[in-house]
Amino acid sequence: MKYLVMYDITQEKARRQIDKILKNYGIRMQKSFFKCELKTGELTDIVKRINEIIDVKTDSVLMYPICRKCELCEIDLLETHMTHPQSFLIL
Repeated sequence: MKYLVMYDITQEKARRQIDKILKNYGIRMQKSFFKCELKTGELTDIVKRINEIIDVKTDSVLMYPICRKCELCEIDLLETHMTHPQSFLIL
């Protein structure tokens, strides 16, 4: 399943470690935002690894699953068209 992963990490060393982990699972969409493809078991592993690095008092890491239907409705503003322009919902 695909996940959107975004983070706000205060320490540079921890931020580099998180970047390295996320690069193994997906592509960077923005500076602190990745789209990751996680197979069964990888989600548990990645959450464990990230939790060992971050400072829960100052850092934030959010992971949102993307269902197949939502993935099909992705809008890329750099593209000249939307995949299914009539079938998306902005929350």
